[in-house]
Amino acid sequence: MHVEGPWGSVRVDRDSLGYPTIHARDLHEATWVRGYLHATDRLVQVQLMLAAARGELLSMFGEKRFARTVDRAVRGLGLVTDLDTQVRKLQPETRAWFETYSNGFNAGAAKRGTPSILRLLGRKVEVFTPKSVLTIYRLVAFFGLTSMQQTAEMIVAELVASGAPREAFTTLLGDASEAPRSREPERAARARRGGAARRLAGGRLERLRHRRQRLGIEERAADG
Repeated sequence: MHVEGPWGSVRVDRDSLGYPTIHARDLHEATWVRGYLHATDRLVQVQLMLAAARGELLSMFGEKRFARTVDRAVRGLGLVTDLDTQVRKLQPETRAWFETYSNGFNAGAAKRGTPSILRLLGRKVEVFTPKSVLTIYRLVAFFGLTSMQQTAEMIVAELVASGAPREAFTTLLGDASEAPRSREPERAARARRGGAARRLAGGRLERLRHRRQRLGIEERAADG
């Protein structure tokens, strides 16, 4: 297949599982096409993730336990409260990449149209922006989606290893990035309690094994 982008036609090959290979002329063009393909393949998922990150699932699905649980959690974390500020702080080069990806995504969404699931939910396809990129990243970083969570964790680990400034983590994770530090003593205490409980349970299990062995010996002796 070919995707018509701002700089011309770009060939995209898909393997037997549907995974695409983009034959772009440069990284800028590849970024635009990747956004286009994400909208083509994942439009419903992306729109639902944006709603989840803002705590809007109850308004979409009604009084459902999972919707209330997610909405309460993300609003407690405040995942989107400072995003406008963080987008304004982006370096020009970073913002340009985000905008290129977003433009490709919006082109793909326009080409595809509104999926039937979103129409049934009464939800329009919203315009994708650099703010949307950070919104989804924060949701993935805190709640995780299998391999996407691993990617988010890898990025954070690389930032830590490279000595990135605190502002980088605030941009990616928001004010909630301070939460793990304040809860560290509590987590350490829970870990100690958990370790003690596991040792206690292990000791009980070992005593139970010995007791069963003795009973087996006594029963064999009685039979003899």
